[in-house]
Amino acid sequence: MTIKETIDEARTLMVPDVKTSDEKIFINIKNCLRLLYSNFDIKINEYLVEMSSLQTEYKLPDDTLKVLSCYAEPESNVVVQLALNNSSEINSIFTPVYNILQVPNPSDFSAIDVIYRAKHTELVFDNIETQELELPPMLYECLYFYIAKNISTSIDARKDYAYKFKEAYDFVVQSGTFDLVDIDVNNIALKGYI
Repeated sequence: MTIKETIDEARTLMVPDVKTSDEKIFINIKNCLRLLYSNFDIKINEYLVEMSSLQTEYKLPDDTLKVLSCYAEPESNVVVQLALNNSSEINSIFTPVYNILQVPNPSDFSAIDVIYRAKHTELVFDNIETQELELPPMLYECLYFYIAKNISTSIDARKDYAYKFKEAYDFVVQSGTFDLVDIDVNNIALKGYI
């Protein structure tokens, strides 16, 4: 579905009586995608980090949100999963910041394969007619309630849509379809993200 089709559908399904610009709905789509992609494993990418014996920190790609796992092929020529952020493991890899990989013993490996949660493709308002929205179908309900909550004009409608967003979000969590970050959706609501 294109972004324009998503905007039209959100307007028709959720807030047909509210007059708002495509640009305002577009901004809410971007904000909701940021929230969903940060909390669910929607897009997983892989990146190979070539080791240098003199370097212990390596920058990961710009679309990195969270490192999920790391694999290496040490001397035994068997691929092993490396411990992540575990100081009690001798070959543990660390992420002092979300997009930095710290390898205390880089000479132990020739390369490390990093599996990470990635950001959504950057959306551009000028391309809404042709740019596809990369979102699994079961998350569209969350998206529509998020948009409705943020563009509704009445306080009661906003509260109702915030509650419906939480229900839709909880349904996705309970379905077990995606791995997720351990967060409290109620806390997100209180901070104004939904």
